[in-house]
Amino acid sequence: MARQGKRPAWLFRLAFSAATAVLLCAGARPLSASAAAERPFYSDQIIYEHACDTARSGERDFAFLGFYSLLRYGPASAYHAPALFAVGEYFYRQGMWRDAEIYFREFAAAYPENKAYVFALAYLSAIARQKSDTRARQVIQRTILEVPRLSPARRDFKEISYISALQSGYRARFSIGRVEFYCEGRVYEHFSF
Repeated sequence: MARQGKRPAWLFRLAFSAATAVLLCAGARPLSASAAAERPFYSDQIIYEHACDTARSGERDFAFLGFYSLLRYGPASAYHAPALFAVGEYFYRQGMWRDAEIYFREFAAAYPENKAYVFALAYLSAIARQKSDTRARQVIQRTILEVPRLSPARRDFKEISYISALQSGYRARFSIGRVEFYCEGRVYEHFSF
């Protein structure tokens, strides 16, 4: 909820209404009256599971609405991190780099221990490249190289993978002198050092 003031209110209402409609069509049932008084209409777990199912079926636009509606639960939700990454990922795929940058920055600041952290940084680096911001790109690349669990110092090669909530397969290859980031088998960012 920290950033709700920056989001247009109509977009939030639209996302929640659409996500609610998707859940009802999928057979989800609202919480009991006593639980609804304490919590939002649907639990974050139900919304997350239905959004993931929708993404698996190939309906990424509807899945986005579910993940976007999860952001209202804030960091207290166990699904906030994957939803935040999925929203940034969706905006990036739509060519909405400014919006993607906002969500990936928030993700990177809040979840540096998350497995998707380096992939969010790689997206930020790719956005900086598209904006021709060489300085920002260099700072982000240094940050990527400073992540301790990724250093290939003792070996010639290291690879990590991640499956996002939008069901995209990510892979990062770290070797001495080069880093490559893949999404769905295609390189979306790379750099040498």
